[in-house]
Amino acid sequence: MARISELPNGDRFFDVPPGNLKDALVTDLRAWLHSRMPKPSAGTAVVLDYLTQIEPSVYVRGLQKRGHTEPEFYVQVSFSGCAGQAETSARAAAHWTSFWYASEQARIAYTHFAPFGFTPGTLARGEEEDMQFLPAGQYGYLECAPGPRDPDQPAFDVDVSVVEAYEDDPVIQRLDEAFGRYLSDPRCRCQVCEPSFGDATPRF
Repeated sequence: MARISELPNGDRFFDVPPGNLKDALVTDLRAWLHSRMPKPSAGTAVVLDYLTQIEPSVYVRGLQKRGHTEPEFYVQVSFSGCAGQAETSARAAAHWTSFWYASEQARIAYTHFAPFGFTPGTLARGEEEDMQFLPAGQYGYLECAPGPRDPDQPAFDVDVSVVEAYEDDPVIQRLDEAFGRYLSDPRCRCQVCEPSFGDATPRF
């Protein structure tokens, strides 16, 4: 049974229990990642370990705009940043999930959404967030914001849990210097986007 909330502006918000859809989608995603990355690099393994330990959330929600007769529903897969401890791994997992759905949309719709009674619209291309990750071995993935950046701000984001685990490591203390040479050729080097890359090697 859906929970329906009336919003102050007159819109109606629907929250539908996902039931078995949650386990089905998460299992499918993990299997797809294994098929795409059967031999994960050390950095990729850190993110995959996060995905094993922290279960993604699946939501089925809808919004009926004021004056409209029917709500528009959507399915959302969400990854916890663990109060900032694993924010970079969560964003990398979301990045991979966008590729999983883009490449498997028809099969996912037939296998998982149709039995649930949900018919997805056509995936709009070109609206995905531009994410750029750098596998960094034991440090997991580093994320670099695309485009111009403030020179006073760090070039790379990394999980806070990694910073805490390696707080005395000179690489963690000098991330920008250790991996800064990759900024001259900005692109995503995660194992889905660039399977042959492996892991970046820090240099000072």
